[in-house]
Amino acid sequence: MALDISPLLIGHPASLLVLAGLLLLLLALVGRIGRMLELSRVRQRWALLIGAGLTLSGLLLYPPTPPEQPSDGTPLGSTAAPTVPQTPECRATSGPGDTPPAIAIDALLVEVNRNAWLIEAGQPLEAKPGDLLAIESVILCVPTTTDARAGSAHVEFTPVDTQGRTITPAVAATRARPLIPGRQTLPGPGKEWRIGADWRHLSVTLVHYPDGGGTANPDCEQGACEIDDRLILPFD
Repeated sequence: MALDISPLLIGHPASLLVLAGLLLLLLALVGRIGRMLELSRVRQRWALLIGAGLTLSGLLLYPPTPPEQPSDGTPLGSTAAPTVPQTPECRATSGPGDTPPAIAIDALLVEVNRNAWLIEAGQPLEAKPGDLLAIESVILCVPTTTDARAGSAHVEFTPVDTQGRTITPAVAATRARPLIPGRQTLPGPGKEWRIGADWRHLSVTLVHYPDGGGTANPDCEQGACEIDDRLILPFD
């Protein structure tokens, strides 16, 4: 531990002993000053011993230096509790899937005419016929549950016309990715659409593949998957 000499600067009583001891040591060790004061060798030795004793006594009387506290205020010797990841709060999903966890579409990073912005669930898609549209990425919200069979998921994008019919050639989907609890980003389908004059909206569907399959939806790859969430993004 480094010696704290701050009492010498603030007039601590122990500093008097230290100063007196240092003075005697100086007189004893510097022969010229000793001869000027006509100190014999015996007296110089006594001055050396007494000075050393006074100095040591003064140092021992210093108050102990308090240990430094961590910058975060945690007392020394205490063990901070490990940080436990919090379960994300996901919005309620709109799909019929009932195998936990229910995966929600949190937001979409879209490009309209090469201009990108983030659209959260429930926000409109500001695009109109003739615009170029691309989905750069999809942000999912994957909750943590004790009985979760997270598995994997992909997202399908289906343009629908004003008659409610699927524009089949324009359908696209992301690649399936394993699910990780928390916010997770899937790359977009890598497709660009030119919005047609008869396009009404873009349907966004999250297809969930729980580990082990066995869902209650036999129409989704014979029970291997289910629809967890849907978004409808109307065109202007």
